[in-house]
Amino acid sequence: MKRIILVFIILCSLMLLFGQPARAQNPVEAETMQIDIWPEYDRKDALVIYRIILSAQTSLPAQISLRIPREAIQPYNVAYKDVDNKLYNMQYNSTVDGDWLRITATCPAQEIQFEYYDPRLARTGTTRLFDYRWPGDLKVKNMTFRVQQPVNASAMKITPQQGTPSVEDGLTFYTVAVGAVEAGTPFNFQMSYTKSDDALSAASQPVKASDPVTVNQANNTGLTGDMNTVIIGFALGVVLIAVGLFWYFRTQRREPAFAGRRRHNSGSNAQPRGNPDSDKTVYCHKCGKRSNPGDAFCRACGTKLRLE
Repeated sequence: MKRIILVFIILCSLMLLFGQPARAQNPVEAETMQIDIWPEYDRKDALVIYRIILSAQTSLPAQISLRIPREAIQPYNVAYKDVDNKLYNMQYNSTVDGDWLRITATCPAQEIQFEYYDPRLARTGTTRLFDYRWPGDLKVKNMTFRVQQPVNASAMKITPQQGTPSVEDGLTFYTVAVGAVEAGTPFNFQMSYTKSDDALSAASQPVKASDPVTVNQANNTGLTGDMNTVIIGFALGVVLIAVGLFWYFRTQRREPAFAGRRRHNSGSNAQPRGNPDSDKTVYCHKCGKRSNPGDAFCRACGTKLRLE
């Protein structure tokens, strides 16, 4: 039985070590994606926020690759939303791709938040102009485009579609329902407005742009989610094998409590006091019954006791 248990532990460990099957990777697809553009929110640049929910058919962890304008230098935040509804930073790599900076990360969850500041907000006198371009990096079933009008701004104009205005926290937002977008399909949104001061919207609001849980400014070269899974599985397998071997050899060395002789319990929990003529406890050499003090013959079988 012990050998069977040991073999079972070793087999489970080997499955953890080498049983990571190569999964057929489904194409990364977003169920919903909201693109927020907040010009002059907490910087003089335009804050761009992607709120992405991957489709249920996407295998996790999923590698996602998004491009941002090369002028942005680096993303401000690359994070996923965990089951506790909090954002946690993801490790990422960045590479130059023509006029773009390609950001690649391995996401362990379905919800992703991706932020960067675009410095290409043009200013001419009191006129502001910003041209946003979606490069078509992802297939999206339902995309929404949302523009925040800066504080003290007026004459907001969005093309090719103005969108539906709404007020949140004292600021006006314009929402455009884009709908389904195929991967490799780029599009542009251009917005302009008039603003005579340099006041930032965040200064007048009780809310602020979501900050990353941990600072992640430099290019990350850490392990991806797949590599972490392999290492954890390997370590767990080694521990299980070590525990199994230790248990097996320990039980093999264990001796019976009374090897070579069976002693019949008299039913009393008191310690034997021995024969008055000897310091040793006397047992019948024939049946093994313990004698009482003063006995010359075994009370069980009648054999004369060997008192010496």
